[in-house]
Amino acid sequence: MPLALAQDAPCTQESERTAEGATWAQKSLSLPHAWKLSRGQGVTVAVVGSGVSLAAPALEGRVTAVGDAGEDCVGHGTFIAGLIAAGRTEGTAFQGIAPAARVLGVRGTDERGVPSAER
Repeated sequence: MPLALAQDAPCTQESERTAEGATWAQKSLSLPHAWKLSRGQGVTVAVVGSGVSLAAPALEGRVTAVGDAGEDCVGHGTFIAGLIAAGRTEGTAFQGIAPAARVLGVRGTDERGVPSAER
């Protein structure tokens, strides 16, 4: 996954690969034990980057975007948001560390993923 796209490059396409079992990170963090204490309910985590796609199924209904940050041409911000707060979706075993948390998407780059002081 690129951190930035060339000006003439098309947007990054959604991956067709899915996690079929618990990932090594999920196993090493013992997330089922942590989830007994909290799954992130009532918590909002800000992701500052290339945006967070409002269309990401694992984040559906839990993303609030500032300005145009609800679109993520690069995919990096959405990927990070998924690591944090992805909920279980059909056909995948992956969940984020806090699958009940909300995400506040803030764009810190231009639409191609290039950091911008103007943002």
